[in-house]
Amino acid sequence: MVHSSLKSIGYVAGGPDTVIDALMEAVGEDGLLMMPTFTPDVVRNVSSIPFNHKKSASTTGIITETFRLRANTLRSRHPTHSVAVWGKDAPWYIEHHNETTGPFDYGTPIFRFIEKGGYILLIGVTHNRNSSIHVAESLLNPSYLNVKRFKDDKDYYLIETEQGAIIRMPVGNRRSGHSGNFDIIEELSEVKNVQKECFLGSATVKLMKGQNLINILLPVLSQNPAFLLCKSEDCYSCSERRKRLK
Repeated sequence: MVHSSLKSIGYVAGGPDTVIDALMEAVGEDGLLMMPTFTPDVVRNVSSIPFNHKKSASTTGIITETFRLRANTLRSRHPTHSVAVWGKDAPWYIEHHNETTGPFDYGTPIFRFIEKGGYILLIGVTHNRNSSIHVAESLLNPSYLNVKRFKDDKDYYLIETEQGAIIRMPVGNRRSGHSGNFDIIEELSEVKNVQKECFLGSATVKLMKGQNLINILLPVLSQNPAFLLCKSEDCYSCSERRKRLK
């Protein structure tokens, strides 16, 4: 599972395609490559553009958008938190990830990748972009999971079908909150022991096994469910989630 920033690397001959080619070569056809292709604005009131899983551009960086458009790459149908996958068993990872499921619940692509022993690769980004951490939240199932990210977020998705029809679907009670404080996990000595670091150009690269990270986070969150929440009063999501916990 790759989270990335191309510009953090510096100049790359061939741009994002070069990075993707290297990653595909590294995992091989017997492995799997997954990237986030998130479109969170689908539920923002400032946006009236329906989600189309074949057309809607990824907002998580040029590497992910280039990967999404590659031949033989598949994309899940979740309106706000879709992923693109390539490699062995790719269809299985995304088969149930759509508007009827939570982004990171049991059976979703990132959950399955962790369950199968997958690794998280952060290229030039920090844990604030590490979506796998949300899986730990879903497993713990705190009372705050149905809180909106922004106060004016809509309670429904607009989805464009393959036939061109626009349908409206309820978001439900499983949302993804603010990840701005996720770098706090660096304070856990166990995390430092399970992640490897190096440089790729100017970018810091971190690699860790997803299940190891979840195993570290679950007992911490069990004792302090607010551990991952930021303390900014301007953050609607984290402020409301703290109220729910109280």
